[in-house]
Amino acid sequence: MTRLPTTDRRRTWATGLAALLLLGIASSAAAANTPTPQPAPAAATPAAEAVPAAPAMPPVDGRYTLRRGVLKLGTADFSLIDLGGDCYRYAYAANPTGLARMFIGRIVEASEFCMDDGALVPRTYSFNREDEKDENYVLRFDHEEGVARTDDGVEIEFEGAVHDRLSLQMAVQRWVIVNKGAVSDATYTVVQVEPDEVKAYEFRMAARETIDLGQGPIETVRVERVDPSRRSIRVWVDPAQGYRIVQVEHLKDGNAQFQMQLN
Repeated sequence: MTRLPTTDRRRTWATGLAALLLLGIASSAAAANTPTPQPAPAAATPAAEAVPAAPAMPPVDGRYTLRRGVLKLGTADFSLIDLGGDCYRYAYAANPTGLARMFIGRIVEASEFCMDDGALVPRTYSFNREDEKDENYVLRFDHEEGVARTDDGVEIEFEGAVHDRLSLQMAVQRWVIVNKGAVSDATYTVVQVEPDEVKAYEFRMAARETIDLGQGPIETVRVERVDPSRRSIRVWVDPAQGYRIVQVEHLKDGNAQFQMQLN
């Protein structure tokens, strides 16, 4: 059996556990070496938040298990805390298990955001990986000036409505709720800010599917990332549970790399 070099194996485990973030698509280690940030293209602007207010926050609390094939890599616990004043803290903690603990430490990500006239507005985002402290960073959003700042002095300019890696998931989930999981060709564009880039992602409610996570069939809506890229994501949400995310697949070149399922 071919064995990857140690650094490549560490990167594989890290990528898999970072994929526990439900809709986080960019690399979580972006802060380590940050090239000059580029502002978002003018075309991907406030349309990202052109979604009516959902009646409530989607259910997110729960534990998920991440696997690569039959190999279990770890678990992640997600939580949403009401901070008052229509503001929230959305976070998860990813805990590697088994062999994965040899290659990566615990990961914690958190986003604090507020609702403003039906729009989800991120305030701060933090990434913490216990075994790679130089990868940790915080993003603080100044929407009046159109800039996000790290504690290391990096400034990332943006235009219009934007999200961090966690608030992006919440925005997409609310879009599904508002549209009642209606499958169509309509797409939803969301702009995500990272320490090294600002990038637009596009999602579509692609199909109704029945899946089984071991406790009986679940009627779901499959949401897919559809903008051109070698990497993509599929997300299955359960309308009967308030459109809770029950399964996620991360793909590369059309092939599933990692899978996450609600316990």
